[in-house]
Amino acid sequence: MILKTVELVKDLIRRAHTRMGLKVTVGILKKFYETKREVTDRFLEAFPIQFDDFLPDWNYVVCPASY
Repeated sequence: MILKTVELVKDLIRRAHTRMGLKVTVGILKKFYETKREVTDRFLEAFPIQFDDFLPDWNYVVCPASY
């Protein structure tokens, strides 16, 4: 499937649900996010990154260190 427009992707995501009835909400952020920015050591101390075993470049969690 070729995803030609953002609206098509939003519609496909919006229709996703589980057998138990969990539904998905969709929002598109129009903000520009700079890439290749380095995080500071101070940030990593406060918000350590926990990488998943499966596809760690895509699957990770950032949460407060005391969490």
